[in-house]
Amino acid sequence: MRPLFLSLIVLPLPLQAETLSLLADPARATVYPVGATVVWQIEADLAQGANRLAVTGLPADTDPLTLRVSTPGGVTLGPVTLAADRLPDLPEDAALRHLRDEVARLEDALAAKEAGVAAIRARADAARAQVDFLKGLGNAGLPGADVEALAAATALVGERVLAAREAAIAAEEEARQADRALTPDREALAAAQQALEAKLAEPADGGLLTLDVTAATAGNTVIEVTTFVGDAGWLPVYDLFLTSEGKPSLTIERGVAVTQISGRDWAGVELTLSTAQPGRRAEPYGIWPDHRQIVSEEALKAAMAEEMNVGALASPVVEEAAVEYDRSWSPMVGYQGATVVYHFPGQVDLRSGSDALRLPLGQTVATPDLYAVAVPRMETTAYRYATFRNDGAEPLLPGRAALYLDGAFVADGTLPMIVPGSEVDLAYGVLDGITLERTMPDRMEGQEGLLTSSNHREEAVTITVENLTGEAWPLRLYDHVPYSEQKDLAISFTAEPAPTITDDEGKRGILRWDFNLAPGATQVIIVKTSLRWPDGYLLQ
Repeated sequence: MRPLFLSLIVLPLPLQAETLSLLADPARATVYPVGATVVWQIEADLAQGANRLAVTGLPADTDPLTLRVSTPGGVTLGPVTLAADRLPDLPEDAALRHLRDEVARLEDALAAKEAGVAAIRARADAARAQVDFLKGLGNAGLPGADVEALAAATALVGERVLAAREAAIAAEEEARQADRALTPDREALAAAQQALEAKLAEPADGGLLTLDVTAATAGNTVIEVTTFVGDAGWLPVYDLFLTSEGKPSLTIERGVAVTQISGRDWAGVELTLSTAQPGRRAEPYGIWPDHRQIVSEEALKAAMAEEMNVGALASPVVEEAAVEYDRSWSPMVGYQGATVVYHFPGQVDLRSGSDALRLPLGQTVATPDLYAVAVPRMETTAYRYATFRNDGAEPLLPGRAALYLDGAFVADGTLPMIVPGSEVDLAYGVLDGITLERTMPDRMEGQEGLLTSSNHREEAVTITVENLTGEAWPLRLYDHVPYSEQKDLAISFTAEPAPTITDDEGKRGILRWDFNLAPGATQVIIVKTSLRWPDGYLLQ
């Protein structure tokens, strides 16, 4: 018992410390394709010894398992508690008390100065009242007075009226100058009131983080809290500007779109983007024993009959193998190699649930090769394509792309993962000047009679491609012929001219022709196919 007793004596008593009510502000954020790691800063004026900090402002769904607290040198961290319900009433923090006191002080000072201005205006009002009184005397005159006495009285009243008016004007000008001098006081009061309103509007929901810390010396310090925010993410976005006139050029404007729905606005944060995916599994799926057994046909039939007899009220007991479900999430597919990290200089603002922040990643210029793709079985026009190589040091990540041709927007597309040194083909919309026609002028079936006895079919296809543009185009034309995996179904074909590639990309029966088509030129391709099968079979 003695070691426990000694430890109780040595440890600080945080319950005896004053509780400081503070707000956590986001300072740095590392955003992943899904989720973000956010560093929140807490500015505290600590007393020497034990301190208890009641911190609000963290997101409502903060996971306590991902929460980490970092204290500077000279500050020792004790127990950490994250409460999401039954929150205690928090004491008013020193910053809020200071703002309230400052507003009250400025209000009193302004009221005193405005009272002085009111006193000056009262002098002006008194002078104007004296003018009115003297005017009344002048209008009444002096009954029985001779002309000289009346003239003297009139002159006296005039002098007094002039003096009163001058006093009123002087007092009014003094009041105006004094009121103008109060402009800085009014501005200071308005700023203090705005700061107080902002402080009162600071979010207090989302739970309460209580930190017990011990400070070696009193003074201001900054404590950092790191949390994982699930409702955040980023994805690459691109603007691809293709210039086809003269020597083709492709300018790729790279950018990212960042969003977050943490419940707190991120104001003035340092932003880093990472391609890491912290939500993926750390280990592979497990593999389980594959138990097999055999059963006689008689036993199987008996079991099935018994099940039918009982009306399927009882099901046979089957031993189930353990099942592991895929709980991973991977919104960005095709990452290869090491993690890519982008750190943006300066600070950014990102409001929760409102903003889709777009940030530039730079520009890449490539020299593409242009060609046309034709699929006459499906289309009557060809499509423009551009192929280019990523000669940069960074990969181009998968993302949405806006495609521009000679300055005009043509389509929305997607960009796949393009690692340094690899090539990609981009579809750039319809190429109306290349027209396609596919006809089947001849189809013959042998052995007339019943469908089941017909065992021979001949097909001929004519494909016509015409270039109505004013420039030559490299063309890739695709078509197909049937194929068989049955020995009794024999299929053969001939093509004039012969295809450049048969079974393109390993796809059975896919034919591809590569040729250059000059302006105004026409290319005709004829494909003949023969299918033979035994009598008594139906072709499908």
